[in-house]
Amino acid sequence: MTSDIAAFEARQPRHETLDATHLKVEIRQESASPSEPSEAQLVDLSRQGLGLRVPISLGLHEQVLVQILDEHSGFSIGISGVVRWQKPADDGHHFIGLRFERELDWETMGELFLNEILAMD
Repeated sequence: MTSDIAAFEARQPRHETLDATHLKVEIRQESASPSEPSEAQLVDLSRQGLGLRVPISLGLHEQVLVQILDEHSGFSIGISGVVRWQKPADDGHHFIGLRFERELDWETMGELFLNEILAMD
């Protein structure tokens, strides 16, 4: 049995969200004329990026700003990034993958776990 180690790409762990009913997530396009925010659903998150379910179609390499607010704890974070991929959902929404401009620091990741926004596994 052979393996192509050259094709292997290490991926950082992606953490799924826990009960997202108390999360308010908004996405805003950062084009020349900034858009109104659209509600989004956080699917997963890593230090390098996140997955969202959104009601709008976005272009590849489009700059966006995501605002996450945990209504229980008051924890809030704004994250800028670039759309890396997009695929349609069955209900007219879209799933998108966003890569952050800067990797999230460990303190921010800790807050996401402590506030039960992200699952530990």
